Amino acid sequence: MKEEKRVIYLDYLRIIATFFVIILHISGQNIANVSINSLDFHVMNIFDSLSRFTVPMFVMISGTLFLNPKKNFSTKKLFTKNIFRLLTAFVFWSLIYTILSHLKHPKGIISFIFDFALGYYHLWFVYMLIGLYIITPILRKIVESKVITKYFLILSFVVNFIIPISLEIVGIQYLNSIYNNIGLNLLFGYSFYYILGYYLSIEDIKSNWRKIIYFLGIFGALATIVLTFIISRESNVLKTVFYDNFSITILFQSIALYVFAKYKMNDIKIDINKITKISNCCFGIYLIHALIINILNIFNINTLTIHPLISIPLLSIIVYIISFILTFILNKIPIINKYIV
Repeated sequence: MKEEKRVIYLDYLRIIATFFVIILHISGQNIANVSINSLDFHVMNIFDSLSRFTVPMFVMISGTLFLNPKKNFSTKKLFTKNIFRLLTAFVFWSLIYTILSHLKHPKGIISFIFDFALGYYHLWFVYMLIGLYIITPILRKIVESKVITKYFLILSFVVNFIIPISLEIVGIQYLNSIYNNIGLNLLFGYSFYYILGYYLSIEDIKSNWRKIIYFLGIFGALATIVLTFIISRESNVLKTVFYDNFSITILFQSIALYVFAKYKMNDIKIDINKITKISNCCFGIYLIHALIINILNIFNINTLTIHPLISIPLLSIIVYIISFILTFILNKIPIINKYIV
């Protein structure tokens, strides 16, 4: 069987998103604990705002890979390999994080079980991905038709982005009740980004449209920064509404980066083998990075150790490198490399 050609721009996107998810978690360490009008807040807010594309991007990458009708697909393999790997990785790392947490703050066996089942703060993503994988056979049927794909994306965009903010602005509880009774559950959530990633991968986007998309991406980034500051200053407490993965400003950022990667990053002259090796470690880096951040915190090394303008990028690089090295080593160990990282 002919080996499928690797889509290099997806490797670049995976590496970028993994690095920025570390920036996201580091920049968010102390942002709620500093004055809204301080320089520290502004720096943390900028880094945090510019990193919010990460989860949508991970989902878009997965959608690009799993929804392509031209690629061989087996529901059995999906469950026995892909979903099973996510489950084993979750069990292992959730156990590690829960043990470490309860060694520091013992709370009893019941609390231990609940914390283990829930997972550490970043492991929610694994649960979400499992859910998307489970409905992948259904979503693959949707993308077989370009017309139905567009129909789904438009409706899902309205349901996830337009209606919630409109109801928030109107503020009439009666309308919320009517909307909830309609029950458009199929269109809710990350299936939008999942299908969007695949759609952008196959759609030929003309140069003029790309310029508009890039403009909206820059606008989305700036709007996230400015609007987060404005609404936080008004209430004198951090407000994260524009950090949400279903904020339209984050959507603009995510689409712009994906499109830019698709049309510009394939031509970057870097050793592809090295890029592939780093990309293959990204899942492990994601799983491990929170542990490294916690260890650094034990030694009071965080965003307030030195000015955030220096500490955030510096700590992000350190955490990324250490997480990569550990993942690279674990990838050399049989069984571990298949089920843990």
